Amino acid sequence: VCETRERAEGGFRKLGFEVLGKPLLGLVAFRHPEHDNFAIYGEMYRKGWFTSITTDPPSLHLMLSPKHAEVIDDYLEDLRVSVETVAAGKQGEKVEARYN
Repeated sequence: VCETRERAEGGFRKLGFEVLGKPLLGLVAFRHPEHDNFAIYGEMYRKGWFTSITTDPPSLHLMLSPKHAEVIDDYLEDLRVSVETVAAGKQGEKVEARYN
């Protein structure tokens, strides 16, 4: 899990994201300083990823498990495409996270 988190952190940074704090174990929060993080969340949601979000500061949040080692490269590629979509102003409708 820690190895996967480190791979993810490197990928986030390559895409221009800031990693928040000093992540431990399988928890990591990250935000893009130039683009709407909630719009990026929406694009990832439409791709089938159920990434968590935080509101202060606006960011995405992952809680990794051993299974994520198998899919982290796919996640990072979809994240890259999502950032490009938002940067181009082509994102879809707003997606809201709800906790009932």
